[in-house]
Parts: sequence; structure tokens; C-alpha cells
Amino acid sequence: MKQKNLLPKSDQEPLKHNLTAIIGVTKPLDGSRFPAAYRQFSEVTVVVGKDPLYTLWLSPIVDHRVVWSVSGELLKPEEGDNTNFKQSEFGPEVIDATCGLIQDLEIPYGGTLADLIECTERDHITKVMIDDKHYKTWHYGRTALIGEGQGAEQAIMDAIYLANHLYRLDDHPVHEDFTKIFESYQRRRSPVVKNAAQLTHSMSHLMNTQGIGADVKRKVLFSLPDWVKNAGADKMQVRPLLDYLAPVEDRARKSVKIAM
Repeated sequence: MKQKNLLPKSDQEPLKHNLTAIIGVTKPLDGSRFPAAYRQFSEVTVVVGKDPLYTLWLSPIVDHRVVWSVSGELLKPEEGDNTNFKQSEFGPEVIDATCGLIQDLEIPYGGTLADLIECTERDHITKVMIDDKHYKTWHYGRTALIGEGQGAEQAIMDAIYLANHLYRLDDHPVHEDFTKIFESYQRRRSPVVKNAAQLTHSMSHLMNTQGIGADVKRKVLFSLPDWVKNAGADKMQVRPLLDYLAPVEDRARKSVKIAM
């Protein structure tokens, strides 16, 4: 597309990330050391550090494990336009080096993050680099872009939309049929993805910004009544279903809208 002068200049600009995070999932934990992993209800804990700047998330999950995540300026990588694409940024050496930056952070469970890192296998730790870029070009020929805006979540939604519409094609589709699907895909998914990216950026800014103003905003957000939080979540929750698979029973307390 670039050779044919079909690619907008904005799409040719290199990616520039705005947030770096490291995420890990522990092995089943010892209840005497980590009783939070054995409670009946999972309570997500968020710690916002001021010196150095970071945000720490802890979330107990099934099988007495804990998902932990650290993001913020503490993990700011080296400068460079192509940082997002460096294979070395995601290898085991970099994981170990990054863990070294965060291992001394105190956690609400008692002790430091090193205690959770010790209980986490290296292949269950990953480094994530997030960018804000929104592409104008989503498809060309037989190639389509997926996963823009909010990483894996939007990639799954994109893939389901494309899979359903490709499944509905006749037995002998022509090139124009695929083009129509890709055009429909961009019209339908692009606004959703753009909103998701903006929401991700706003939440990242809220959780990683320091100062009195940011503290007040977080206090207000976390103090909202449950019905307000649930109303906001209801607008974003969907149940993506694949046309060629049997529908999955809705086991939630209330129905969630079906994604097309």
C-alpha cells in the first residue's frame, strides 16, 4: 500500500507506547502465607505508589492463585520509535530484569512483591506495551487488521465478527464479497475500538498520574455506589457468540447483550 501511495501518512508513523506493564499469574499459593487467595470472594487490590511512580494490581483467582500486575513510570523503557517491536523486550532476560525493578515493592498481603514473583513460573510472566494509535486503514486485499485499541479483548471481538460474517458467505464467494465484509467490519468495529482505546488511555492516566487532583479523582471513582459502577459496566459487557457453535447458556445474574 505504501508503494502504491494508498497508505495514509498517519498509518506510516511508528508506534509509540504510552504504558508499560508486567503481568504474572502465580502457582497455587500457601494459605498460611497468602490467606487472601483462600477467601470465598475475590477482592481486587490496587496500590498507587508515589515514589517511585507505579500502580500495583493484585487479584486472587481460581485454584488459590493470584494475578499481579505493575505499571507506570517505574517500568519506563528505553527511548526509541521501534521499542514495541524489539523481540528482546519480551525475552526471559528482560523479564528477570524487569522483575528486579519491582521485587522490593511492598504488597498489602505482607512482605514484598518478590514473594509472589518467587511463586510465579517465568512462562507465566509477560511484559505488555500499550500504544494509543488508531489506524485509518483496516484492510487491504485479503488482509485485515484486528486487535486495535485494547489488546486481546478487542482482538477476540474483531475475530468473532469476521468469523461470523465469513461463515455466512456462499459456497463460492468472489473478491467483492470479502471486500464488503471488510468494509462492514471497519464501519462496525472502528468506533467501538476507538472508544475502547480512549477508555484505556483515560484509566491508565487516572491510575498512573500523581498529585492532589489525581488523588481526588481516584477517591471519587472508588467511592461511587455499586449501582453506578454496575450501570457503567453493563454498557460495555457483551456475549460474543460464534454462528457455527451451539449457544452457551447464560449463567450470569442478568442477561448481557449479544455481540454481533
